[in-house]
This record gives sequence, C-alpha cells and structure tokens, in this order.
Amino acid sequence: MLDIDQRVRGPDHPETLKAMFNLALVLNSEGRRTESERLTRDALVSYQRVFGPAHQLTARVMEKVEEMRRFAPLSASL
Repeated sequence: MLDIDQRVRGPDHPETLKAMFNLALVLNSEGRRTESERLTRDALVSYQRVFGPAHQLTARVMEKVEEMRRFAPLSASL
C-alpha cells in the first residue's frame, strides 16, 4: 500500500508520510526491528524535510520515536 501512495500521491505527500510512519509502528510492534528502524528513519527525515523540525507533525513523530526507544530500543542513529 505504501508503494501505491508513493507513486500516486508522491513521496512527500502528508498522507504518504503518515502511511510510512504507521507502517514503521506496525513493523515495530511485530518485532521486525530492522525494517521498522529503516522506515522510521526515512519517515523522520522526510517529516523534517517537508514540515521542518519545529512543526507539530514532526514533533509527534519524534515523540513516537522516543516512545519506541523506551519500550524496544532502536539504534542510536535515529
């Protein structure tokens, strides 16, 4: 589904970014840490590029990343 969003809406569309991060959360909850980390990193970089580091959506993503780190540590590169 994410690949369809990226093709139809574009990689920087807000709904595509939302789908990307939601998929990362699902992968994390399934214990698929490597895939989740990669997608989380990509989503965070995209949110920062599209919305800026101070935007409320970027801040929400950062909060979720911190929450993910507390419950199942991700790599330090996020």
